[in-house]
Amino acid sequence: MNGSVVVPASVIASLTEEVLQKGGRFSFSVRGTSMRPTLRDGDRVEVGPVSKEVLAPGQILVYRAQGDADGMVVHRLMRLETQKGETVCRIGPDAAPLCPETVSLNRLLGIVERLFRGSRELSLRRGWRFWWGRFLVVGYHYPWMLRILFRLGRIRRRFFSR
Repeated sequence: MNGSVVVPASVIASLTEEVLQKGGRFSFSVRGTSMRPTLRDGDRVEVGPVSKEVLAPGQILVYRAQGDADGMVVHRLMRLETQKGETVCRIGPDAAPLCPETVSLNRLLGIVERLFRGSRELSLRRGWRFWWGRFLVVGYHYPWMLRILFRLGRIRRRFFSR
């Protein structure tokens, strides 16, 4: 054994929540491909506390997973809605923005403030990552636009990846 310890996702989520509630920052590596192309598997994100007053569509949020996983999820805020008198977030992955999840404000843990790939910091506030997020939010309201874009992407990969 190499001395490493595997910590359950629920413990990491609880620790993250406690640090963020006290105004601190938390950094971890993301796993999975649901946020491609913005985030890649293994990218490191720095998460700051969430202020419910300044939530805006396009931000990348960290929230507590619901169900068996009991860990954390990193997805993009598509829209704020009011359901049954309560404000909720419609949050979805960049890879499938038309499949959002409804998340209550009390499940939010933080906002992704910084992104690192290897030793380089990549900007989330300017450049293509910023505009990609804005485009997805607009596309959420006009789904036909996103369907065309993703279909063109599949066609391009089919013909140019040979």
